[in-house]
Amino acid sequence: MPARLRELGYAPHTTARTLRSGRSDIVLVPMPQLPLAPRRHRFLEELGRELTDRGLKLLIHGDRTSTGIEGARAWAELRPAAVFTEADRCPPEAAELLRKAGVAAVLLHGPHPQPHAPTLVMNSVKVADLATRHLLACGHRRLACLVPGGDVAALARARFGVVTTVAGQEAYPSSASTANSAPRA
Repeated sequence: MPARLRELGYAPHTTARTLRSGRSDIVLVPMPQLPLAPRRHRFLEELGRELTDRGLKLLIHGDRTSTGIEGARAWAELRPAAVFTEADRCPPEAAELLRKAGVAAVLLHGPHPQPHAPTLVMNSVKVADLATRHLLACGHRRLACLVPGGDVAALARARFGVVTTVAGQEAYPSSASTANSAPRA
């Protein structure tokens, strides 16, 4: 932006630019349904920096419950350039609605690739398996797996199951500690 415009306090009018181009420079990320862990915070901060470097803006859409066609309609109202959301929140018909609304990129993340949109595969159970095998290969013989309660308990229990199974398969003793009295291996 030229110095004179900055001196005058000019700020671009995003709505006017969106009307002219048909979409904004927003990459919309719906608020995840699960609480944000520190790792997810870091990911979003880094994503925001990378998008800024490319002339785009990260927008976190605050509704944790929006999903399917209704979610896609709510997201499309903002005319984002892209939407990046959990795969289970964006079935094929929702992705198609977003594309018809002018969203250039519909990107998903989840445990399995999706045929209707590019998917960042993030499978925490496979990560637990890999981490357990790595620790055992490094000579660690007593492993602990913390299982919190609340919203993330189901995911944590799945990881716990993998740790105990892999440790059992390798015939190494393991110990598990939990925050809410889950079974011990």
